[in-house]
Amino acid sequence: MSIQYAAASSAELSLQEKGVFGEDNLLTFNTLHELQDHATTAFDKNPLFGTYVEKEETKGHFEWMTYGEFGDKVNLCRSVLKDLGKSLVFPTQGTIQLGNQ
Repeated sequence: MSIQYAAASSAELSLQEKGVFGEDNLLTFNTLHELQDHATTAFDKNPLFGTYVEKEETKGHFEWMTYGEFGDKVNLCRSVLKDLGKSLVFPTQGTIQLGNQ
């Protein structure tokens, strides 16, 4: 599965060497974890999620979270869950493995 995005040409070779982009300059991934990791690596400084903030004195504006900030939050959540135990057991759904797999 691949998603096409434009990336800076100077960084493309480095990202290709890391396996983030394929030779066709498409973001490469096989799992959701790889998708999140590769996207936050490739587009670290780009805005991802915006929240509209309206203040009484001024006109409202958007406050943006970047891909890098999102990646940091996901990694923190993954780390906390991993510290709670290697797996969580749900009686009706079996076991879910956590961490880098």
